[in-house]
Amino acid sequence: MVVFIAVSGIAQEFTQKPVIFKRTAEWCPFCGQWGWEFMKAIEDEISAEQATIMAVHFDGELENDVSLAMSKEIEASGQPVFFLNDTKISANSSNWEDKLEELKTDVEDLNNTAADWAIDLNVRRTGNNYAGTVFVSAANAVEGEFSVGTYLISNDREYTQAGLTGEVEHPKLLVGNFYDDIYGQAMNGNSFAAGTYEFEYSKDFEEEGKSFDVAVIIWKKEGDEYSIVNSGVLEHADLWSSVNEANNNLSGNSFLRDANTLAVEIDTEKSLQNYTIKVVGLNGITYLMDNGIHTSGKMEREINVSDLSSGTYVVRVETENGTMTDKIVIAK
Repeated sequence: MVVFIAVSGIAQEFTQKPVIFKRTAEWCPFCGQWGWEFMKAIEDEISAEQATIMAVHFDGELENDVSLAMSKEIEASGQPVFFLNDTKISANSSNWEDKLEELKTDVEDLNNTAADWAIDLNVRRTGNNYAGTVFVSAANAVEGEFSVGTYLISNDREYTQAGLTGEVEHPKLLVGNFYDDIYGQAMNGNSFAAGTYEFEYSKDFEEEGKSFDVAVIIWKKEGDEYSIVNSGVLEHADLWSSVNEANNNLSGNSFLRDANTLAVEIDTEKSLQNYTIKVVGLNGITYLMDNGIHTSGKMEREINVSDLSSGTYVVRVETENGTMTDKIVIAK
């Protein structure tokens, strides 16, 4: 059983999860034509469990300090240009569908390759503040200079895009950096024993949009050059927010009683009064909702999830006394 808290995490695995970059600009027609279709196909075909995806605006109205710095790091020219870590994907209007198949194979190969470092991440959102802890783990002793970068990615910033009509939602838009340096916080030393290392992050962001991801990249420094070692991303971090954390007097757990039944248990010393239980997909869509009134003490609700497809969902309980969130995985 998992205690409800206003945080979530990603699975910590010692496999390589690469970063897929799109170098783009809102004034670029090709970026809104074949580049847009290629990016959409990447999102559809490659999951957050396989790779971290970022759209990096190097110029124009959607450019920002972190996107400009990241664009310089990947050393790209032209637009749109796609990269898998630091390797250019030679895609264009006539071959991007073939390149998508190659990219899927390359990502799968990396996912099947052991990594020195694994990443876990939690996040809690209060208003415009995102804060949490990054857990970086080594299964064995590791040598080298490393740093941990943490970034904010917008999923639905609305703005115009050349090649498209009117304002559109720009997906996977790199909008923020939790540290002053693009490479994040340096790990102390260059010799690391097996174990877990923790890095706190916190920052206020005044960004437009409703849906955000928090991404982590582990960088390795050799001389003056940096390379990507591993990455991780927690999608839709906004779903894990606490609307009243200071007065969050709720505890409980959620679990699948069987393949078709979600059980939600809540325990509180105060009256819950009105409550709402939501089952939300990582796309932000609320698929199921249960409303009611409850007095103090323990409560258990069962929700039929037989109509939900396999995947990861957020279980969210909203009350006057606070908000609790948890994550379930449905496998059919």
